[in-house]
Amino acid sequence: MNVKVYFIPAIFISTVLIITLAFATTIGERPAGFVSIPDNGQFRDDTGEIPLDYVDMTGGAIDITDSRINIKITVKNLPEKLAFNRAGTKENDLEYKWSVEMDLNGNNTEDLAFSLDHYKAPGAAEVTDYLYTQAVPGVFKKSGGSFGMLCDGQMMTNGNTIFMVFMKSAHPDLAAVTKQAKVRFVCVGRTDKGEVAVDCIQK
Repeated sequence: MNVKVYFIPAIFISTVLIITLAFATTIGERPAGFVSIPDNGQFRDDTGEIPLDYVDMTGGAIDITDSRINIKITVKNLPEKLAFNRAGTKENDLEYKWSVEMDLNGNNTEDLAFSLDHYKAPGAAEVTDYLYTQAVPGVFKKSGGSFGMLCDGQMMTNGNTIFMVFMKSAHPDLAAVTKQAKVRFVCVGRTDKGEVAVDCIQK
């Protein structure tokens, strides 16, 4: 079993680090609506519509208990190592993202995002590395023009699946997360040309 585990302290992300799909060449889907969580928490997705296998989801799962939020995202192929800070990615741009976005109020607006992200930092050298050493797992909440990171999370990989666990005790806002939330899965990657590839489960 190829299992990797990672834990990172909380940080805040400024507006400049938020992906803006409106100004990027996009392949695939754009995030739009949200869906209810099935009784079994399982989601399926068709494959083949996204040119990047580590973005092309085959399914996912959400399990919300009184104490934690468990998320599973499975893609067509997740390499053991990925290239980070590539020349085709501009500084401060989002390079990778695997996330579940939640609408807690039923108004078709993202309230929280449970996400594993990697942004290219200014001056960062290109490196091929494990996902768990480069990506940031956290809970993000929009405030004004930016998303602040409320708290950190834990993640691990097993084959083509990413697992994330977030403890509700880590931040008071997580008490509002219940099985009645509406959700969408969003995965993002960049081609070598810098094009943004997006896959969503949102219907």
